[in-house]
Amino acid sequence: MSLLPLIQPGEGNEAQNAFLAQVPPINLFKALANTPKGGDLVARLGGVILYQTRLDPKLRELAILRAAHMAGSDYEVGHHERIGRDVGLTEAQLAAVRNDGDIHLLPQPERIVTQWSEEVVLERRASSSLVREALALFGEEQTAELGLTVAYYLMVAFFLNSFEVPFEGAEFKDGVNIRQRPASVSDR
Repeated sequence: MSLLPLIQPGEGNEAQNAFLAQVPPINLFKALANTPKGGDLVARLGGVILYQTRLDPKLRELAILRAAHMAGSDYEVGHHERIGRDVGLTEAQLAAVRNDGDIHLLPQPERIVTQWSEEVVLERRASSSLVREALALFGEEQTAELGLTVAYYLMVAFFLNSFEVPFEGAEFKDGVNIRQRPASVSDR
């Protein structure tokens, strides 16, 4: 049971209901509705990461999943394993980023993004050698996007974990449709 109220669409105040009308009906956003302005900023940044960055979606999802596993966020794992499959991740790739998987056996691009997540959790930063390797392979923009993606999803994981926000599981059968860009994601 969530330590924060999970505000249902139509049951909050005006600002909460306006926020909830713009986001998928998942428990993360129902918890974030307790701070509609903050929730809006979190949702917008998440939308930019999911829909407007140049980092390959498969690599993005591998980085998110490794960070989610290491942060102990079953909620993020539940959603992003589905999103990962939607963008083409294989069961072998999904297994590699689980806590018992060996990311060092992955091909270079996949290893770099998952190792980035691992180093940030364990060392509180990506090592200089890993940053240089990522820059050489992905360039500046996509490397910066990788860093932002991992930092963002760790922030979300720690929010979810702190407030014990439950994963919807079977009650939210359709998950987040990564192919359908929400109206709240602008091209600004």
